[in-house]
Amino acid sequence: MQTNQELQIAASLSLLEKIVAAICVKPDKLSCDVNIGNSLIRVKLTAHPDDVGKIVGSGGEGVTALYSLARLLLSDSGRRVEIEKVAQTDDLKAGYSKFKFIDKWNKSKVEKLLKETVEICFHCKVIIETKEVKDGNIEMIAKFEDAESERGKILGKAISVLFLNVGKNCGRVTYCDVARL
Repeated sequence: MQTNQELQIAASLSLLEKIVAAICVKPDKLSCDVNIGNSLIRVKLTAHPDDVGKIVGSGGEGVTALYSLARLLLSDSGRRVEIEKVAQTDDLKAGYSKFKFIDKWNKSKVEKLLKETVEICFHCKVIIETKEVKDGNIEMIAKFEDAESERGKILGKAISVLFLNVGKNCGRVTYCDVARL
């Protein structure tokens, strides 16, 4: 039987994988290999070549945000977190367009993922506010008690980067941040 800490680690890693999969155009080609040691959790991501750039982000901001989020999600485990270099699979198919967005990531799924992220990091009530802005785009704010703490600010930066990439796949989320409840 798994301990509470093991269940928390499993839930955190599952959420991290869901977020990365939401960024990917080819989520079925994503693999997340995890090695959990006594003092270190090592995560290795392998993705389709067209998705590696989306995960890493401009100047590495995506993978930095992912690392920050992983540290927040797994902070209760008492272990360091390491994300190995994002590798590419060798699966390139002729005629594949990297600009084809995933239509399964709609607003409600992005909201649910954002809410789950904050709940796992902070173990508190969270309210997701969405607001339609010009051209049918959406802004999302996660409101919770500790949003102005140091951890809240780190989470705000991480989700701003990661959830904007997720939002690009549903084609509508243009802004994502945290605020105090």
